[in-house]
Amino acid sequence: MRKPSAEDVKEKLILDLGSGGAGFAEGIKKHQELSSRVVSLDPNYNLRTLTEENRDLMQDAVKEINEQKLEAVAGLSESLPFKDEVFDLIISNHAVPWHISGDTEKVVKSIEEIVRVLKHGGEARLHHVEEKIAQAIESAISGNYSIESRKGIIITRFPAVSAAGTL
Repeated sequence: MRKPSAEDVKEKLILDLGSGGAGFAEGIKKHQELSSRVVSLDPNYNLRTLTEENRDLMQDAVKEINEQKLEAVAGLSESLPFKDEVFDLIISNHAVPWHISGDTEKVVKSIEEIVRVLKHGGEARLHHVEEKIAQAIESAISGNYSIESRKGIIITRFPAVSAAGTL
């Protein structure tokens, strides 16, 4: 699966799931001409809930995120703390569903949440996705979506159609 291009992210509100050190948000912030905004979500941003070993690993990342004034939210993909249909692009690189691939129920709930917060006309790009998980994702999604699968999943939510059949 190809990385998002400048055109893919231009003037978009982007959710980075399982963002770790928020490297994607940091990269986008350096390109102000894109007029994009990234919200980084990772359960490890809540340092109080981590083991001591994980807290030591994430402490520097959280400090860096705060210093750069990046938007970071502690949360889980299976219960996203956002309103419906807010994000133009959702990305996850080696996080969702990779870290929860052993629990199909969590994967399905995460996909339902991703679809819920994705705007009409938006796209979700999930990488790396195993074949059995890709099948679970495809069966969990119904309605106005297209799904591509090549070492990852791209979910595209079709634009809303008015009663007259036009946008």
